[in-house]
Amino acid sequence: MADVLIIGDAVYNPSGYGKAIRYLTWKLDEMGFEVVNATWNTLGTIYQRDRITITSMSKVDKLVDKFKPRYVIVMGAPFIQPISNMLDSPEWASLERKVKTIIYGVHEGVSISPLIDDYFARAHMVAVPALALAAYFEFDPDRVALLKHYVDTDVFYQVDEEILPRDVEENKWLVDLQERINESKRSFDIGFVATNHPRKRFDLVLYATMRLTQELRRVVSALLKTTENGFWNLRSIAGLFFKLYSTPFIWKVDDYLYEEYELPLLYRQMKVNFHATNGEAFAYPVIESLLSCTPAFVTDHPAMREIYGKWVEYIPASQTVMGNEGIGYLYPTLNDVDKVIDKLKEYVEHHEEKAEQTCKIRDEIAKKYDYRSKEHEQEIKNVLDLAEKQDRFIKTDTIFGTNFRVVK
Repeated sequence: MADVLIIGDAVYNPSGYGKAIRYLTWKLDEMGFEVVNATWNTLGTIYQRDRITITSMSKVDKLVDKFKPRYVIVMGAPFIQPISNMLDSPEWASLERKVKTIIYGVHEGVSISPLIDDYFARAHMVAVPALALAAYFEFDPDRVALLKHYVDTDVFYQVDEEILPRDVEENKWLVDLQERINESKRSFDIGFVATNHPRKRFDLVLYATMRLTQELRRVVSALLKTTENGFWNLRSIAGLFFKLYSTPFIWKVDDYLYEEYELPLLYRQMKVNFHATNGEAFAYPVIESLLSCTPAFVTDHPAMREIYGKWVEYIPASQTVMGNEGIGYLYPTLNDVDKVIDKLKEYVEHHEEKAEQTCKIRDEIAKKYDYRSKEHEQEIKNVLDLAEKQDRFIKTDTIFGTNFRVVK
């Protein structure tokens, strides 16, 4: 038996979706809900982790019959396989009168097609991490509610705690982490934390590194927390910029799998986090960077303005492109990077002062985005209460079985 069935990434996965699910489940557990996490990232067995039941994904009607939840929450982009396959099935359609369904959905664009709109509407309610994302829906805005993504801010505060000599042995892991941070502190001029995915603009980060080398008249270094294998051929891009501009610069791929408590070590290696993308719905690396006292630049997307306000600097995006899944994305260009090079140079040159200023806003960020907050609880209650009031999916004329599969 369960109160809430959450379908999506695994609660322990370090991805953005995994983190969003983790803090949501922890908060639901704190509120007294029994939670089951059904995921495609585990096989076969049912087990407990942090008091959350985790099981492999199967037919959604079978999961509902097995765990008998009051609510089903689908976390992620509803147009991405395998979520789209599930939403397209008669098994999902059968839940309309059986259980309250919520799509906790994200899209990173500035427009969506009618078909994408249709996928978001295959539930009783939609929750979004920023209301700016809801502006592009064509259905009743009263069926959309804010449920922000949250974070465990304690992870980022504890590395600054003073460990008394008598407590060193008990806190050896923290002492070791503090020593590792001090050894590598601000050793890279800029950094970027992202999967090697088309939407993550590694080309712009490498270009910014080259341009900073020109402006600072020294070799600039970049830390890329990613993998070399993926959409972007990092070596080819770096080689092309060197060939075009004859300007040397240094970049390093960091594919170490950081534990949650080690995240401050990742971000404190950077003087600036240059988070250049074609759009974001929340951008965990940005908030984690700020909580690590590392300033951040992020693409100027309406959701980013809503979430981060004056806490960050913005990379302009002068173009838009249409993705093959029917979403329009902002598209920053090399010229857009040129527009912020002077500002980026200022942050690198005065990184100690900028880091100190960023540290001063941590309490403000924590008050708004720590998962333990009362505001988080109120948002969850509001979404669940609104779902309870609905008898039908948002769109009752949805044609199931369209088999929309473009994103793998």
